[in-house]
Amino acid sequence: MANRHCWIFSIFHGSLAEFQVIGKGLRPILLDSLSFGRERALIPRKQYGFKKGHGTSYRILYFGQRVRDAQDHKPIPHTIAAFLDMSKAFNTVLGQKLITKFYDSFGIKEKALSCLSDFLKDRIFKVMYKNPLSDKFSLKQSIHQ
Repeated sequence: MANRHCWIFSIFHGSLAEFQVIGKGLRPILLDSLSFGRERALIPRKQYGFKKGHGTSYRILYFGQRVRDAQDHKPIPHTIAAFLDMSKAFNTVLGQKLITKFYDSFGIKEKALSCLSDFLKDRIFKVMYKNPLSDKFSLKQSIHQ
């Protein structure tokens, strides 16, 4: 199955519409590979976001419950919290760093890593505005969807 996805990737490399379809097809392969991280407790139990059944809203509920538990245990007059919006902190990703992280931290290797590497390199895009389509532009860094 992994070979088939890599082969399809090489045919459609560079087309945004096909990338979205192919990306969805690659999802089962990536999820299987990421099970390595879950099985070896590399992904923290309290990790929220990017984890099935653990959206970021659950993090807020978890925080609220911790505050209530602390107040029940030892009532204090004030609770102070600081929230940091990191939504723009990771607006670009260097493909090679991501590949290294997949290999070193999550144990993704061989064919799955090769497919990911192919997916992340030599990416291009075009812009359409009022019908004319632009020339190709190369992406060096991006958030891959």
